Formats: sequence, structure tokens, C-alpha cells
Amino acid sequence: MKTLFKKRVAHTPYFFRVCNALGLLLSIAALSPFNASANTPSLSDTKHVLYINSYHQGYAWSDGIEKGLRDTFAATRDTIEVSTIYLDSQRYSQEALTALTAEMVALKKNEKLIDLIVVSDAPAIEFALDNQTSLFSRKPIVATSIGDYPSIEKTSDSSITGISALADYKAPIDLALSLHPNTQSIVFVGSKKAHHNQRLLNTIQVDVIPRLSDYAVKTLVDEPLSSLQSTLDAQPSNTLVFLLSDTFLINAELDGLNSATYSPAETARIVSSMTNLPVYSFWHAHLGHGIIGGQFATGFSQGKAAAQLAVSLLENQFLTGSTSTEDYPFKQAPAALFFDAEVTAKHGISTASLPNGARIINPPTPIWQVYKTEVLVTLIVVFALISAVLGFFLLTRRQNDTIHHISDENSELNHALDVNKETLDIVEHQLEEVTTVDPLTGLSNDKHFNNMLDKELKRATRYKTSLSLLLLAFDDYSDFVGVYGESNAEKQLAKMGKMIATSCQRSSDLLAYRGEGSFAIILPHTTCDNALIVCEKLHDQLKKEALPFGQSQTGMMTISIGVSSMEGNEQNVFPDAMLSLSKAMCEEAQKYGGNVTRSAIVSTDIAPNTSE
Repeated sequence: MKTLFKKRVAHTPYFFRVCNALGLLLSIAALSPFNASANTPSLSDTKHVLYINSYHQGYAWSDGIEKGLRDTFAATRDTIEVSTIYLDSQRYSQEALTALTAEMVALKKNEKLIDLIVVSDAPAIEFALDNQTSLFSRKPIVATSIGDYPSIEKTSDSSITGISALADYKAPIDLALSLHPNTQSIVFVGSKKAHHNQRLLNTIQVDVIPRLSDYAVKTLVDEPLSSLQSTLDAQPSNTLVFLLSDTFLINAELDGLNSATYSPAETARIVSSMTNLPVYSFWHAHLGHGIIGGQFATGFSQGKAAAQLAVSLLENQFLTGSTSTEDYPFKQAPAALFFDAEVTAKHGISTASLPNGARIINPPTPIWQVYKTEVLVTLIVVFALISAVLGFFLLTRRQNDTIHHISDENSELNHALDVNKETLDIVEHQLEEVTTVDPLTGLSNDKHFNNMLDKELKRATRYKTSLSLLLLAFDDYSDFVGVYGESNAEKQLAKMGKMIATSCQRSSDLLAYRGEGSFAIILPHTTCDNALIVCEKLHDQLKKEALPFGQSQTGMMTISIGVSSMEGNEQNVFPDAMLSLSKAMCEEAQKYGGNVTRSAIVSTDIAPNTSE
């Protein structure tokens, strides 16, 4: 102990000398002008960026731009504060509003507090240029989303730069054609009702369509929704549809006078539900609502690119004192390919055939996630059974001295197995309730039919579109069962289900078997007249099948059809009311001897229509 203590005392001065030397070296390194951080340009104080937004909060495109700006500025090591002015050009006239906005900015007298201005879309660009001298003198301006104001790229003003408009619209079309090599015709659906839609339509007509001479090209401009579906239905199956307009007028027949517009999401859902043809778009807001995909410049990517350019300008301004943008020309607009995996699968396109780097939404769910509940329940049951068997084994080893005890333990285990069987039966019953497919016909079952009828009625009432409901019943079905037996009757019902499935081929149609020889068909976007055409096809198809039935008047099986329709202007139509009307029409058709159709419109009390 003494020797150790002496060694510690002897080495203590040396230890402190080493610590002092290290501390001195660290102090010199911290104060050295050769410190690595001193060589990196840094803004001396907080910088202020004014963002002029053409629209309003809640507008997805410009909200994305603002988020891209703020996220990118926040990721820098400098403090950059962002103030936003909303011009609200989508909802209000700009003549008086821009003047008041300019007065407000002038009254704040904050020109000296602004280091840089970011503007997005045409209204904000025009506002900044009109007031550049009076409000933003000698301040650099970064413009983004300049698609509706392309002339700004040719400006000679050295204080203006930005993110250029997307120029290559042919590339995504070529990509779509490569994914559908058998394409022979192309349909462009566009509009002239908004400036950005007009610009895209003009670009496609001037720069793209002349280069598609190998295809039959059709352009639909401001086509009313009432005739758009029939036009798309008339196209051959090897046709591609490109959606050029981001929104549709709700009442296009009024030429846009006092007419509101569908949202981009509603527009994409309406067009994709009208046709089984592949639909592509040039608008990111359409993604996830029925289109396959396309090449999009998102608001967030525009804002991010503009913010990166702004940071470079601010650092150059700090280092050189210059506000000129001559060394920072307009940059190419960032764009990326997006695809909806659910829709691509529907059209037979595998994700493996998509280009590298394409962004996929709605990817297929792994099978273990689809059945994770069933797997978990099975594991629990198996674990419970194993636990029970193990407990039985241990109990029998411990209580093998008497047969009475073994018998008691067996009884307890049997009871536990019975309880587990009851649990399994309950789970199986719940799973049967969840399924939506009728096992006999392969069509939807009655429960799924009732749920979808309620949803389709709400959708038709909201968008004021037509809807028809068909109820089909075998004539003299009970007599057929009595003569041929229930087994043969079920075989005929299965054939009937396949016949209905081949006659109604739209993806939006819902076909269901409701039991007792009764079928139902929901036809969205279908008027009463068009529904009667479907009924005629069903009668003709059943006549071609010639299913024998000796007790029938025709010697073959026939059906009676009841049709109820709403034409798009009804309010608060309930499923029970529409179902009762179709049932009444079906019963009336059977009273007339069967093999006929009776129809009625929900909103009027006119006499029913008849169709053989």
C-alpha cells in the first residue's frame, strides 16, 4: 500500500502537466482562423424571405410549394424566416385585391427587412413584377410554377431567376405507349375553361399530337359529362386516355356560366369510373383516384428547388454584396414518374416493368399482413391446444395413482376442447359474415349488395348523376325446383350468374345474388333508357342459352326484370325506397306472364315502361 501511494504521488504532477497541455492545444484550435467551420460561408444574421402565394391556404398545389420552402429553409444551418402573402386569386377578383395588397405591403414599410422574394404561379409573378420598382427595389426574385407565365424565363432583368416550366410532355406519353404496346388510338380529354388547362391543351395540340402520326388521335375539349361516357365507350379496347384538365365544370352544358367545378380528385374518379380504358394524367392531384399514373411536377418539389436556389442567392449576397441573379439561371423544373400499383395491376401492368426510380403508391399488401388476424387467431388456438395437451400430460403423470383423478382430468380437458371448438365456430361464423362473395354464383352476396347500394345512392345524389337498379327473378322458380330438384336449380343459377357477368362488363357495375332465384344489378351513371338496353341484352342472352323448362310457356327458363332509375336530380333517395320500387316492377312483370321488363323513375309517378 505504501509503495502504491508513493507512485501515485510521484506521478500526479506529470498528469496535471499533460492535462494543461491538452487544454492549451484545444483553446488554440478553437480560436484558430484555420478552423474548418470558418471556411464555410454562413449568413451573419437572420434573413427574411417573402413568399407571395397566388392562392389560399388549403389549396394543395401552393400548400405543397410553401411546405417545400419551409422544410428546406429549416434544414439549413442558417436562420431564414418566411413570411407569406396570399393573393387568393382562385376565389376573388384580382383587380381591386392586388391594389389593396400592394398598399398593405407599402404601409408596413418592410422593404429593408426583405432579403429575397419567392413567387409562385402567374398571379403572384405579375404582382411582383408590377410592384418591383415601388416595393421590391433591388431585391432578388425567385419564381416557381411559371407554367402560366413562361415569358419570365426570357427576361433581361438580372434580379429575376427561378424554376422553369416542365417542357417535355412527349416523354410520359411515350412511356405509356411502351407499357401498352398494342395501342392504336389515343384520346386527350382537355378544357379551355382555365388558363393552365388551356396552356397544356395548346402544348399537346401543337408540340405532341403532330408527332403521334402512327396513332388515331381524338381530342375532346370541354366535353359534357353526359356525352363523355358514351364517347369513351365508343372507343376501341386498345385506346389510351390522357386527362389534360385538372378539373371539370359541374354543369359543362351551361358553358361554365355560374358553374362550380369538381375537385381534381373528383374529376379523376369520374373519368376513370366511366371507362375500362387505361387513363393517364399530367396532374399530381389525380393520382390515387383511378388513374394509372404519369409524370408530375409536385408543389413540394417546386418549393424545395426554389428554396435551394434562394439559399445560394442569399449566400452569394452575403459574400459579395450583389443581388444579381446572372450567375444563377433558371433551373429545370423537377419532375418524377408516379404510378398507382392497384390500377396498374388492374390493367395487367406489373411493377417490375415500370421504369427505375418511379414512385409507387398503393403497393400490394404482403400476404402476411392480409391474413395476420387469421394467423394470430390460429396461433392462439394452437397454443391453447398445446397448453391443454401439455397440462393433460403433466396431470396424468402426477395423478396416475388413482383412476378417478385421471378420469376427472380427462373430463376437464374435454370440456376445454369443447370451449375451443365453440370459439373456432364463432370465428368461422364471423369470417363468413365478413366475406362479400356468394359461393353459389360467384357474384356479390346480399349483404355486400345492400352496402354498395347505399354508397352508390349517396354518390349519385352528391354528384347528381344517374343510377339504375335491376331486380331479376326466374319465372316459376318454385315450380322448377319442384320438378327438377334443388341441385339442378342451383346449377341453373350458377349458369345465370355467369351469363349476367358476361353481359355487364363495366368495372363500376355491381352484380349480386340475393337468394331464391333472385339477382340484382346496380348500374351507376346509367339512365332508365340505357338500363332497358341492358335488360334486352339479358333477355336475348338467356334466350340464346335455351335452358329447358317444360312447364314454362316457352319451354325454356325465362326471367322477369324490374327496373327503378334516378336521373340525377333527386334528393334523399333511400335504398329501401329504390329497392321496393324495383321489386314492385319485377312483381308486375311476373303478373303479365313473365319474360318481360317493367321500369319506373324514382322522382316521378309516370306509368311504368314495358320491354319484352
